[in-house]
Amino acid sequence: MVAQLSPKAIAGTIDSAEQKGKVVTLLGKYLNSLGLAVDSEKLEERFEDVDVTGGDQRGIIKTIEAYLSEDIKLEDGRAEDVIEQGQQLLGTVLPSLGIEVLPANMEDGEDVKSDDVPVTKTTTFIGNVHEYKAELQVSAGARPVKDLSEFEDMEPKL
Repeated sequence: MVAQLSPKAIAGTIDSAEQKGKVVTLLGKYLNSLGLAVDSEKLEERFEDVDVTGGDQRGIIKTIEAYLSEDIKLEDGRAEDVIEQGQQLLGTVLPSLGIEVLPANMEDGEDVKSDDVPVTKTTTFIGNVHEYKAELQVSAGARPVKDLSEFEDMEPKL
């Protein structure tokens, strides 16, 4: 049993053309959900030269920006909002499709230094489920907001 899947483990089950197709399809659905009319053929043409399977997040974002400004002719303010939300979507969708995301810092226009890159989790193989669950940390549980002794009646009643 595998506790955590890495993008490399998922990538072994999906070929690169299928990964790229799924990313483009998901981006089209995302843009449709925002109420934008998407021409899937033009979107696919835009992504022909982009290294989606290599995790080139900056290239994907620039391609979406170009598509929004040139093909859909969307206003700059609205396009920035769509790109911002799309970046968050890419951060979750790409690893789930087996694509390792390359870090990109859009404000500086430079890649993030290797010191700033967070350490990725490693895959944990579970041999004995009962031992694994016994080693997990348990939460403290629910605690009352007020001490119950405040509500006790200590005076005698008639």
